[in-house]
Amino acid sequence: MSDLLKKAGTGSAQTTYQVSVVVPIYNEAVVLPRFFSHHAKLLQQGVWQWIFVDGGSTDQSRELMQHATSSFANVCMLESQKGRSAQQSLGLAKAIAPYVVFLHVDTLLPANVEAIFARELRGVNNNDQKCWGRFNVKFEEDCAPMMHVVAWFMNQRSRLTGIATGDQAIFVNKLLLQAVGGLPNQALMEDVELSKRLKRHVPPVCLAEKVETSSRRWQKNGVWRTILLMWRLRYRYFVGDSPQKLTALYNRD
Repeated sequence: MSDLLKKAGTGSAQTTYQVSVVVPIYNEAVVLPRFFSHHAKLLQQGVWQWIFVDGGSTDQSRELMQHATSSFANVCMLESQKGRSAQQSLGLAKAIAPYVVFLHVDTLLPANVEAIFARELRGVNNNDQKCWGRFNVKFEEDCAPMMHVVAWFMNQRSRLTGIATGDQAIFVNKLLLQAVGGLPNQALMEDVELSKRLKRHVPPVCLAEKVETSSRRWQKNGVWRTILLMWRLRYRYFVGDSPQKLTALYNRD
């Protein structure tokens, strides 16, 4: 890990950024090296701001992050209470770019993501341009074959409903986010609730380019069991169950 960061360089101090990336972490020492290796070029260029928000990790995540923050001027780590919503909100408060990407630490952006944003978000520094969107998603190549089917359905459902999930790397203009009241403060389904609020203002930009996410959660709990649980949670949220009830159900299953 430290060798990678030394090769990538130290970056340069910068007060303006094209994009701010908010990454909540909790006990992610296993996946952080892969994350930094994949995004090394973006980190080295220094034109994006990277904000990692730790929810109280007890593994080696903090040590790995200290290497990153000391090696790149555009990387910082914040400390927060555990919970994706709280962690992302704290990271958002630190973001200074006109657009924010909410990225899971086990999700990897396309290699040409800067060119994609330049194409889709023309005038990214124009504060009058209020839009939001997400990428298509795929799972790693060595995942179970069923996961490719799951990814296809995730992408089609998102395109039809205008609802994005956190695995799809949601990006949003900060002014639009302010207009909808910021990030939802809830324990579960925060990505669904955010999408519902945003699409009332403007439909999402559904990018065909794919982010690659991990199937570790699905493999651990079983593909079909996880599919059924996700649909059950979505249905109960749709009919009005509170995030607190859904969190209890999620943790129980």
